[in-house]
Amino acid sequence: MEVSAVGYLSAQKEVDVISSLRASQIDIVLHRDPEAVNLDLLNGACLRRHAKQTKRAISALKSGNFTAAQKQLDEAFKSSPSNPDLNFLLDICNFQKKDFGQAQTYWARQRI
Repeated sequence: MEVSAVGYLSAQKEVDVISSLRASQIDIVLHRDPEAVNLDLLNGACLRRHAKQTKRAISALKSGNFTAAQKQLDEAFKSSPSNPDLNFLLDICNFQKKDFGQAQTYWARQRI
């Protein structure tokens, strides 16, 4: 069995199917990925204008719900397209969705 979550290192555990039918649970511990982006640091002044949307988007990104994150970020982006933090979050979201071309667009906008 393999378990993964955004921001954590994947873990694998060999499971005997027959004996696991008798067990009520299987414990697997995930450890934080030291190279993962810490989205909690993005609560600065640049995002206050869009606090609700970015809070929801960050929560969605952390849970792997990239469609919901994209929706919230797109709404905030309409009124602040030059905000570097929003562009960073859109970059991360598109990268996680494996839309690398779009991710590159937002990455480049952070540098402007």
